[in-house]
Amino acid sequence: MRHLLLACLLLPAAPGSAKELMIKDMTVPQFDAAGHMFRRLRAEAATGSHEEPKLTKGVVEFFPATGAKEKTAALDFEEAVYHRATGIISGTGRIHLACPQGEISGVGFRYELSTGHLTLTSTVVMETSLARIEAGQGEAFHTQGAEGKEFSVTKAVLSGGVAATGIKNPKVPYERLESESGIYTAADGMVRLASPVVAWEKGQKTIMQAADISFFVGQPKAPASAPAAPATVPPQPAESAR
Repeated sequence: MRHLLLACLLLPAAPGSAKELMIKDMTVPQFDAAGHMFRRLRAEAATGSHEEPKLTKGVVEFFPATGAKEKTAALDFEEAVYHRATGIISGTGRIHLACPQGEISGVGFRYELSTGHLTLTSTVVMETSLARIEAGQGEAFHTQGAEGKEFSVTKAVLSGGVAATGIKNPKVPYERLESESGIYTAADGMVRLASPVVAWEKGQKTIMQAADISFFVGQPKAPASAPAAPATVPPQPAESAR
C-alpha cells in the first residue's frame, strides 16, 4: 500500500503557492491484507511542499499483527522531512526507537518506512536491560508487524567506534568493552564485537584477539499467545591474548 497523506485537513495556501501545504495533527495509517492497522505515522504539524513536507514532533507507531490497538513500539523525532515518493523520513536531529527489546537512538537519520531500515549517522546508543552500547554510526533493521509478524529489531550494525558498558552477565567481568565495530542479532540475542577488543576490568586494560567476542543482551519477547522461548546461555568471552 502506497504511503498516503489523506484524511488530513489542508488549510488554504497563500497565493502563488499551489504546492504549499499546512497540516495540523497529521495521521497516516497503514493496514495489512486483513484490514489490521500495523503502522501509523503521526505528526503535530506538516508544512512545506506536498511532495516533501517538513514534519514537526513526529512519531511512527507500530501495532500488534493481531489488530490490537495498543502499540508495541514507537519511533519518535522532533523534526524530519517526509519524502512521499520513496516513503523515506530523514532529519539531522535526534531520533529514538522504543520497543520490547530496549531502545535505540542517534543523531542524524534516514528511515525507510517500507523496509524498516533505520540509518543513524552519529551519537548512536543501543540500550537493553542487560547492557548499554554506544557507537559512532549505526543501522537497525526491524520486522514490519504486518502479515502476522510482531515488531522486532532483527539486526543492528554498529561502527565508528563501539563501547559496551553496564553488561549484566556473570561471565563478562569487564566494566567496559571497546571495539571498532559490532553486530547485534535478535535470533540469538548476542552482540558480537570485532577483534581486537579492549577490555577494562578494575582499571586494568586487556587486549583480546579472537574471531569475534560476543555477549548476550536479550531477545525479542514472545507474543502473549505464544509459549516463551527457552533461555539462552551466553557463551564465555574469548580468552585474552598474551
